[in-house]
Amino acid sequence: MNTLSRLICSARHIEPERGTHTGSCIFCGLETNTGHKAKLKDTFTAYDLVQGGSCICPECWHMYNEQMYRKKAWVVTPSTFTEVKRDGAKELLLNPPDPPFIIYLTQSWKKQGWINLINRVQESRTDYTIGLDYELVEVNTSKLEEYCALITELLEKKITKTELSTGNFRAKSYGKLGFDIELMEKIKMLAGNPLWNLAIFVS
Repeated sequence: MNTLSRLICSARHIEPERGTHTGSCIFCGLETNTGHKAKLKDTFTAYDLVQGGSCICPECWHMYNEQMYRKKAWVVTPSTFTEVKRDGAKELLLNPPDPPFIIYLTQSWKKQGWINLINRVQESRTDYTIGLDYELVEVNTSKLEEYCALITELLEKKITKTELSTGNFRAKSYGKLGFDIELMEKIKMLAGNPLWNLAIFVS
């Protein structure tokens, strides 16, 4: 079974540190006889993402101890690991790499969101799941492209991202939108939709 931590170690040519514990990993759930003691740091807060298990496998041990995976956005395949810059995120989401891959984006730069993706290796370039901090977002590239095009048009009209994400418009924005009630109702309906919010984030 492929996991995020195995993809990471493969792509970055990392030979993870082996332990002496046998059991199932509390992060990926896989069995190992070279695991590490499942003692988590006092600063660890994502206990709700931990699975039942007795140790931490070498690959997950590497990810758990490497701060970069929560402090950066990235995309990984079996042979490549690439940091994702904010201005390149939209193009990546619309044209992801050939499977298998995993994409992680962050707004906080400090959450252990990778744990949510540990068993979510993606196999489709048109319908796939990404991590955005602790949130999992289902991406359909056609729908995302439609949303991004509309958002770009609205941003050019000086509609704010806050208005787009909440559906609450300032009085002067009605004029900017040509008093298009149908369009405003559509935006209000989309407010709170995870894919719509993702499109706002990357636009």
